[in-house]
Amino acid sequence: MTTQARPKKPLPTPTPDNQPFWDALKQHELRIQQCNDCRHYRWLPKPACPNCMSTNAEWAQVSGEGTVWTFTEIHRSGPAFEADVPFVAAAIELKEQPLKCLMLSWVVDCKPEDVYIGMAVKVKFEDIPDEDMTLYKFVPA
Repeated sequence: MTTQARPKKPLPTPTPDNQPFWDALKQHELRIQQCNDCRHYRWLPKPACPNCMSTNAEWAQVSGEGTVWTFTEIHRSGPAFEADVPFVAAAIELKEQPLKCLMLSWVVDCKPEDVYIGMAVKVKFEDIPDEDMTLYKFVPA
């Protein structure tokens, strides 16, 4: 009997608009866009601030601390993620700007049933072997 190799997990494809985010992750820093006019943080990267519509922005380092705003527990997946189930996908409310800046990610290093809304979390960097890529996930704080 032969066993099929599990397909590799797909990796994000950086674009010119989000390349600074991925470059910062390689340095184990979490950086997101911040408007230079109204100081509003935004994730995902956008050409204009959703708060004041300014196009004047910078990539600001944030603490990586936040709370679980909402989440779902995943029990079925495709072959590349089969070994990870069950896992938790969550919207993380960043400490720097609650409610208006949510990052989507996984919550790891705990049992899925231990995740709850309001749970304190912090960023965890995951270097991908043999790839020039670092991913981010969140762990209990």
